[in-house]
Amino acid sequence: MPYDDRSLDLAFAAPGAPRLSVVLAAVSADAALSPLRRRDLVSAVRRVAAALDRAPADIPADPLWLRPRLGKIAPAALGLSQKTWTNILSDFRAALASAGATAEGRGRPAALPSEWTALRDALTLKRHRIGLSRFMRFCANLGVAPEAVNDEALAGFHAALERSELRKDPATLVRETATFWNQAGETVPGWPVGRLTVPDRRNRVALSMETFPPSFRADADAYLKRLAVADLTDPDAPPRALEPETIAFRRGQIARFASALVHRGRDPETIAGLADLVEPAAAREGLRYFLDRNGGKPSGAIHNLAALLKSIAKWGVRADPAVLDALGDLARRVAPRAAGMTPKNRDRLHQFDDEAAIGELLALPDRLVARAGRARSARAAALDVEIALAISILIHCPMRIENLRTLSLERHLSGRAGGPRRIVVPAGEVKNVKELDFPLPARVVKLLDLFLRDHRKVLNPDCGDLLFTMRRAAKPVGGGVLGQRISRAIRRETGLEINPHLFRHISAKIYLRANPGAYEVVRRLLGHSLTSSTIDVYAGFETDAATRAYAEILDQASTAPLRRRRRARR
Repeated sequence: MPYDDRSLDLAFAAPGAPRLSVVLAAVSADAALSPLRRRDLVSAVRRVAAALDRAPADIPADPLWLRPRLGKIAPAALGLSQKTWTNILSDFRAALASAGATAEGRGRPAALPSEWTALRDALTLKRHRIGLSRFMRFCANLGVAPEAVNDEALAGFHAALERSELRKDPATLVRETATFWNQAGETVPGWPVGRLTVPDRRNRVALSMETFPPSFRADADAYLKRLAVADLTDPDAPPRALEPETIAFRRGQIARFASALVHRGRDPETIAGLADLVEPAAAREGLRYFLDRNGGKPSGAIHNLAALLKSIAKWGVRADPAVLDALGDLARRVAPRAAGMTPKNRDRLHQFDDEAAIGELLALPDRLVARAGRARSARAAALDVEIALAISILIHCPMRIENLRTLSLERHLSGRAGGPRRIVVPAGEVKNVKELDFPLPARVVKLLDLFLRDHRKVLNPDCGDLLFTMRRAAKPVGGGVLGQRISRAIRRETGLEINPHLFRHISAKIYLRANPGAYEVVRRLLGHSLTSSTIDVYAGFETDAATRAYAEILDQASTAPLRRRRRARR
């Protein structure tokens, strides 16, 4: 049967663990504590419960259950300093100890029921005992008998792991669990007969390119090779060369689309070349496969596949205009209907409805530099200044993470130490082929000079001319790595949830709130090609300002008759 949210949330809590409400009662009644100490411990328990956004009666006093959840909390999000939060946690642990609620959390999980203990003891391989231990605990805690284990139990286990965050990669543990369970079924006498479906690692669509004829692979290679070279004198060549990463992505798209046709029943041997993908009937069939997987709804990924088909038809196959028109119509049909940013990004932007949140973000680079001044090592100081500089650049020069991570002192930064500086990124290095040109404010120049003078080579003595590098090579730091460092620092220091791309949206929100309707300025700031694109994404950002202005007009209008009557009485 399906598992409810509460069961999944408590799936890994120690059975019989008291709730924090019990801890509160025990501490309040502990005569061995002084009144002041009793007050502090009670306060700590209540503040931890508030930080977890739950009632004390709903929180198990199980340190193993509490640890990952408390580890996620950013003190800044609670309006607390790190020192204050540390003191609260110290008093909280003392409260658990005072109430005798820590025994289950010291690496000694409660005993399994006898039926599960017998099953565990029958395992002869250590990797099976370790690999299945958490799943057995989950089943035992939720009352699932060994004979009742099925794919539904495995799905519940996966959901519980994601909630508990006991593992960074729950999917891997779930696959291992299913594999070990089935292996035990083949080797352990008396093992339950039920077998588990091992989840596909990536829910793959793409088949190996070896599935298709050599002629198809050669055709795809020739097309991708053409995309790597721009020839402005050749009317049949793409006007812009694609980056290697983009070409690799295109190769994967081709494999996915050809595989979609196979999944729809087509013999792979009949897909002899790219022309077989862009024939309108085949294009419709392949796109229908992806639409079905997405509940019949269009998406950005499906639209990108449709756009790729048109590109292949134009540059790879040299299809006639009628085919290009048909593919263009298909691409328009599968384009997402809703314009604008994703709901997740819009929700995150609501953090900045509060002026104080904007102030926290703008002040963060200076705070990190001040923290660097108190660091215990040169490396720790350099790490803080590096992230302060990255955040400062994103605030004042809203660029994509790909351009930030590859900034070069020689190619992209002009000016000299102590003087005016600019960041200029050529159009060919920018996603939408629009040059980036940002004059750096004095505060950013000061931070840049500080990093270059005192800190950059502490992190990597062989950094070459790159601003942000890997730690042991003169190569740009990975976008994911730099992005995580930025997001982690912001969350730790302010409690705000921000990814690097959100800075572009934040800059638009700040400007439009102060200047309602100024979409052309935002378009230039962000390098959009069309003002209409800017309006599609950011329409409504100035709604708060417009609503406030309208409210002021209404207030003035509503008080005008009263003022006139008062003057008449005089």
